[in-house]
Amino acid sequence: MHSLYLAWCYIHYHRLKSGMIVLALCILLYLPLGLNQLVQQAQNHLMDRAAATPLLLGPRGSALDLVIDALYFQHREQHPIPYSTLNTLQTRNPGKHIPVYSRFNAQGHTIIGTHLEYFDFRKLQMQQGHSLSQLGECILGATVAKDLGLSVGETLTSSPENVFDLAGAYPLKMHIAGILAPTGTPDDDAVFVDLKTAWILTGLLHGHDALDENTDKDLLLKQSDSTLTANAKLEQFMEITDENRSGFHFHGDQGEFPITAVIYAPENQKAHDLALGHYQSHETLQLVAPHQIIENLLSTLFRIRDFISAGYMLVALATGLLLTLIIALSLRLRESEMRTMMEVGCARNTLIRLLTAELATLLLASLLLAGVLLALTNHFAPQLLNLLWSR
Repeated sequence: MHSLYLAWCYIHYHRLKSGMIVLALCILLYLPLGLNQLVQQAQNHLMDRAAATPLLLGPRGSALDLVIDALYFQHREQHPIPYSTLNTLQTRNPGKHIPVYSRFNAQGHTIIGTHLEYFDFRKLQMQQGHSLSQLGECILGATVAKDLGLSVGETLTSSPENVFDLAGAYPLKMHIAGILAPTGTPDDDAVFVDLKTAWILTGLLHGHDALDENTDKDLLLKQSDSTLTANAKLEQFMEITDENRSGFHFHGDQGEFPITAVIYAPENQKAHDLALGHYQSHETLQLVAPHQIIENLLSTLFRIRDFISAGYMLVALATGLLLTLIIALSLRLRESEMRTMMEVGCARNTLIRLLTAELATLLLASLLLAGVLLALTNHFAPQLLNLLWSR
């Protein structure tokens, strides 16, 4: 007990040197464990989402980009597929078929156009408000509502793709119908709208002022006894209200309207195998199993982790040798101190116990600090991974 007290007095007196040793030991202990913890959390974060999505249909090209875009809502530049693809898949392959369209964003949060079946498929629960029921409504993920400070009944305006593109579609002021309960998935960071509302953002579905005999002549391109044709000056709506909702209409064939991908959950293994076989050699489409794509990605990450671990071992060896040198030099500088203690009657075993108590105290402090860092890493890992993934 006396040895521990004397050890603490020495450490407190030389707190700068002792703090540096504790910090160095803490880093040596924390880095491999913290890295492994983050990698494990990333694996669970990615695999749980991928495993819950049996198959994904999208444009032929990079399967990884398709999965990242449609499942994790990180937009990748790729060609959309026509909405008729969904109808074809429904006809040939029984099961659940859910479209996803993720091109636009609102204040940095991805806008996801989909069907109501998506919420049941992902088991999303409403924390406030109600589900989508009208054109122009949106549902916010928990993180979006928290970050933007929005609530049910307020509005959220979509961000223009290019502020200098005067010919593009106008931003849409969406009415917030509900807010989802937190899930710890990318759904928390998304804004959900009906697929038709998403098409409004592309300009494929839009509304405008009613044309009649009272319409400003400057807004008319052509006028006859039976028809009135507007020109480009006619103002497109930026907000859908009860008064103008009926004025929104399609331009073109709905089957050719764009979607990013189709989530497909086959009703049995036979449907699963037949669908994979049908799209295996398709010229423009591909059907992928997301869990296989993510497994390949994780295998690459694990190889990178192994290289990092090998580098860490070299750094740990160098740091250990440096700490050994520091301790040896410290003992050398304390020779006069130890000689004085022995002259006043201190036994050699007592000196050994004193030095051991000092090292044990430093090591214990390092373990405690590393434990605190590991606990913080475990607690904040989901938020950290979401932040890293969004970048």
